[in-house]
Formats: sequence, C-alpha cells, structure tokens
Amino acid sequence: MGDSEDKGKVAKAAEAITELAKAVPVYGDLVQPAARELGEGLRIAAKAVNVALAPLKVMIWGYEKIEEFVVTRVAEKLEGVPAERIRPPDPHVAGPLLEGLRFTGHEKTLREMYGNLLATALDSASARAAHPAFVDIIGNMSPDEARICRVLATTDSVPLIDLRYMKEGEKEYQVWAENVTFLGKEAGCFCPDLACEYVNNLVRLGLVEVWSGTHIIGEGIYEEFEKLEEVGRAREKVEAAGLKGKVVVVKKVLHVTKLGRQFMNACVVEKKIREESKKSGMDEKGE
Repeated sequence: MGDSEDKGKVAKAAEAITELAKAVPVYGDLVQPAARELGEGLRIAAKAVNVALAPLKVMIWGYEKIEEFVVTRVAEKLEGVPAERIRPPDPHVAGPLLEGLRFTGHEKTLREMYGNLLATALDSASARAAHPAFVDIIGNMSPDEARICRVLATTDSVPLIDLRYMKEGEKEYQVWAENVTFLGKEAGCFCPDLACEYVNNLVRLGLVEVWSGTHIIGEGIYEEFEKLEEVGRAREKVEAAGLKGKVVVVKKVLHVTKLGRQFMNACVVEKKIREESKKSGMDEKGE
C-alpha cells in the first residue's frame, strides 16, 4: 500500500473521530449569564471566579485540535501499519477518549497515552486490546503517574521497602514509611517525593500490586535504600529520643499485574515499538 492510501485511511478515520468530537459537549462560560441574576457583591465574586477560570478556555481542546492531533501525531504512531487494517475505532472507546483529550490534551504525558490508545483502537489487528476502561484509568492518573508507567512498561517488577520501628524484645512494630521507591526519580517526576502516593494510586487502579514477604533476588538491589534520607532521619530520631528499638528496612516488590501489562502495551508503549518487537520475536523464532 502506498503512503497516499495509508494517509487516506487515517484521514477517513480522523473524520469519523472528529464527528464524535463535535458530539461531545464543550461547557461554555456559565458564570456570565448567571451573574446577571446576582446582587452587586455576588457579581464581583462571580467575575473573580470567571477570571480565575479563563485560562481553562485555552487549555480545553476543541474538535479542531483533536483532528490535528489525530492526523499528525496519531498517524505517526500508525506508520507502517497496512492501510487495510486502519478502521474507525469503537465509539465505546473513542467517545470517552475524546472527552478525556478535551481536558488533558494540554498535558503531554497524558495526551501521548490517549494517542497510543487511539492508535491501538484504530488498528484492526490490535483493537481488542483497547479496553474502554483504559480511558478512565488515564483520566484517574496524574502526569507524574503516567511518567512512572513509562518506567514500569519496561519491567515486570521493581523493589520497594517499608520502614518499621521495632521495639526491643517485642514482635510488634510501627510502620513509619510505606512503599518507599526510587520510581519518582527514575521516571523524572515533578514531585518525586510523592512517589509513595503515586504507587498507592496505581495499585488502586489495578495496574500494579505490592508483594509483601518477598523480595527481588540480586546483589545490591536493596542496598541503595539504606542511603535514603528517610532511613537516616528515622534512625537519628530513634537515637535522639533514646528509644529502645531500631528502624528496620523491610524488602518488598512492586509487580505489574496482567491488566497493567495490557494497559502498558495499549497506552504506554509506542505502537511502532510494539510492531518492531513482534517482528524481532518472529525473526528469532525463524518464522
């Protein structure tokens, strides 16, 4: 198939998508009409609210921006896919996805996730992997959590630790820090200190699970945790208070679930990389 035919298929798919986009409502300025019915004091407050919300008008995407995104960035993701495989996506996926793009299109990490999911849905060979729930998962994710997913897309498991205070001669303990991880720094998060909370949300979304009572085997994997400031501060606190106990580093594992792996493949890994990986796997098998 030639490039012109491929682009034609993408253009037709884009047309179907943008027609859906036009059907998804964009909320207008509701403050000004309402303000007419208010008293002077409330009118001033309403005006202030209107000014505060004004930047959102620029950030919310209309169907023109969505169409441009589809025919450029999403088309790039489908490069190399035979034209006969490109088809309009399931509205069950595309409709909510377009609404999500309206409000997160300005944020690159989330926009790219939506773009990868749309590319997956546009290809008849991969459309089954574009689960409608993935749109909601992206919508419940922060940009930093999307960055962490890019790291998790390349591995099955990463090390975690808990910090526990163990009283001397007792089996009871207090958890001082839970699910401490290096993922925030590795992923280049804007707020790496919130990585523990990010992990908790990814667990809630069903993308990962925390395994306690086990750890990743390998020399030096958990040694870096001993150098963390949290560990040092916790031990200094125990020493300064003269407490009869110690701070213990408890090894754990963060593991990508089956749903998480499907999500990573459909929404995080670039389609071209997936296609190249498949071809490479076939070559190694001699097929």
